[in-house]
Amino acid sequence: MEACRIGKEKALQFGASEVEVYGRSIKEVESFLERNDIKLGKSHSHAILGIRVFKEMAMGFASLNELTVDHIEKAVRDALKIAGMTPRDENNILPRKSSSIIHDGLYDQAAEGFGASDSLEVALEMLETTKSYDPRVTVDSGAFNSSIFDNVICTSSGIERSETISLFSWAIMGMATEGAEVSSFDYQVGSTHEVRGIHATAAARVFAENVVNSLGAKKIQSFTGGVILSPQALMELVLQTVVSSLRSDNVQKGRSKFKDRLGESVASESLTIRDDGTNPNGPGASSFDREGVSTSPIVLVDNGELKSLMFNTYTASKDGAESTGHATGSPRSSPSVGPSNIMIDPGEVSKEELISELEKGVLVTRFSGNTSAVSGDFSGVVKGGFLIERGEILHPIKETLVAGNVFDLLRNISAISKEREWMESALLPYIHVEGISIIGG
Repeated sequence: MEACRIGKEKALQFGASEVEVYGRSIKEVESFLERNDIKLGKSHSHAILGIRVFKEMAMGFASLNELTVDHIEKAVRDALKIAGMTPRDENNILPRKSSSIIHDGLYDQAAEGFGASDSLEVALEMLETTKSYDPRVTVDSGAFNSSIFDNVICTSSGIERSETISLFSWAIMGMATEGAEVSSFDYQVGSTHEVRGIHATAAARVFAENVVNSLGAKKIQSFTGGVILSPQALMELVLQTVVSSLRSDNVQKGRSKFKDRLGESVASESLTIRDDGTNPNGPGASSFDREGVSTSPIVLVDNGELKSLMFNTYTASKDGAESTGHATGSPRSSPSVGPSNIMIDPGEVSKEELISELEKGVLVTRFSGNTSAVSGDFSGVVKGGFLIERGEILHPIKETLVAGNVFDLLRNISAISKEREWMESALLPYIHVEGISIIGG
């Protein structure tokens, strides 16, 4: 916090009309898996400071990782110099001071004692889990990470906040081989803020099950029918495009299908999308955003109706609105707009019921392809999938493409599962969509 205060005082002293100083220090321990072997872990720490200044409503920004007074002073002068060369913008303002609440469940004191040997032990358990499940499984890559973040911010508008967050995350990726046959690739990820929440071996086992079950894939005939998207496929095919359209900066720039659609129906009535930076189960949780604005739950789409967009202070000022606490970014850059923990509400049926009620279609577990963030048109390869007929999974599929439009897909959601899974910073269910073009090999 002291470095933040020094930066603020120097900026005001040198002529800034407003200033924001955002800092982050990170202590990190990592271990890696590669080609069925464990690699040595590494431990490191660093600190970054970002200084944003406004001078007559022109903005300048500079960042630094040497937090001495001399380096801070140089960064302040650099930011002011940049502000002197950029155009004025009446929306270059800082948020005002508001109530400060620190959310529970984001920091575990036990993380302080979690060292390189602990990280290596978890990574080794992940590897041994896959080996013991089936010798045909190959781990191409994987990692386990333990981090402690100290985030601080102080501004000339009166905001002064700090928070410590611990985060453990893991990932594993690879395939299964049997003779000359290679299964579809699969990857599994997970995270938790608490040591007791580390379940990396469970992710390793799911990964092993998925790649083994995808052996024996067959080609299928083309047809138009139902598709069940797994949480992973939903994230890859749908969510990124939808989130992009819910960002107020993209709406303002004409890069969103949701422009001028507030209060209108944009999806099936079964779909409700929220964002909640206060949820301690999500890796994107924090008590305040990149600008020091408190995070709070927000409904973006409610039973198919577009209720809100995500705003930071700049985009909110342009629309005459209030920031929703969605300023994102690191101290290396000025704030952007983005989600914290995106969540789709669960439905009323199980995953098994979604499958049993499908006359003919495919279950897509992974998707790889191209999706236009503006138009929503998509086409790509089913990297992991299964043919379903008369409510039964027949076999894994290969050389299968799917094509359509994300925004049409939103309207054609016919059912959503009760089960949900965390995929990075998104809590997602399985969804059933009709009318998708399925192109066989």
